[in-house]
Amino acid sequence: MKTSNKLLIAGAAGVLLLIGAIQMALYSSWKSGKIVSPTTLHAENFVKYTLPSPTYLSISGVLWVNLIPSDTFSIEFPKKNNLKEKTTRIPQRFANGDNELSYRQSGDTLFITGNNKAAIYRPYADWFYRMNQMQVNIHGRNLKGIFLVNSQLDYRGAAWPAGSPVTTLSADSSTVWIGDRALRDDQSVDKEFFDHIGIRSVNSVVLLNASASIQNLQADLDDHSELIDQKALIDSVRIGYDRDSRIGLTGINLKKAVLAAH
Repeated sequence: MKTSNKLLIAGAAGVLLLIGAIQMALYSSWKSGKIVSPTTLHAENFVKYTLPSPTYLSISGVLWVNLIPSDTFSIEFPKKNNLKEKTTRIPQRFANGDNELSYRQSGDTLFITGNNKAAIYRPYADWFYRMNQMQVNIHGRNLKGIFLVNSQLDYRGAAWPAGSPVTTLSADSSTVWIGDRALRDDQSVDKEFFDHIGIRSVNSVVLLNASASIQNLQADLDDHSELIDQKALIDSVRIGYDRDSRIGLTGINLKKAVLAAH
């Protein structure tokens, strides 16, 4: 056998041995608990509270909120940001640097309040921005109304058409995502289903992500609002607009749209 062939065989064997050693090291780390699953990591980073299901949700001054369909209503805050000392009572204030959050439930409404006083226009916020924000996760469904001021909301749909969300959303100086957004351009996300969404937008941006499949969409935009369609699937769409409203519908969604000037 030629020397060059021997070197090639030895090199290939060395690579296989290296891969095997790495796999064994990773398995050993996983068994010893040094590597955790995404579910475990999430549980370690967030504290979850189960609450009575509200009818209405009011969000003010919060930089990022994820609203996720669930049969059990709960909210999640980052553990490391809890300002309260350890107690049997549910903590209600959280902070991260200059950002603070609080929540309270009054009657049929859950209020989540931050200290952001500025309008948020971030329809294309990237993964790094998102991960650096103090995120709040809300799990629930059957909300009749959502009120958003100076905040950003990622409104997630159901995994299947049956039981998909029906709600009315009012946004003021905020950014709203309908459906989740891929982290990278070459990445796809599963379809998220919505039954009916009614949106009243004042000085806000509404992004209809490609993951969204909406049976019926009704939107009302003021002069300073914008609706951006990222090739969502929409069966029926009706939009009211003012003189300087910006409407960016794509393809067949534009053909289906009924546009009405105020």
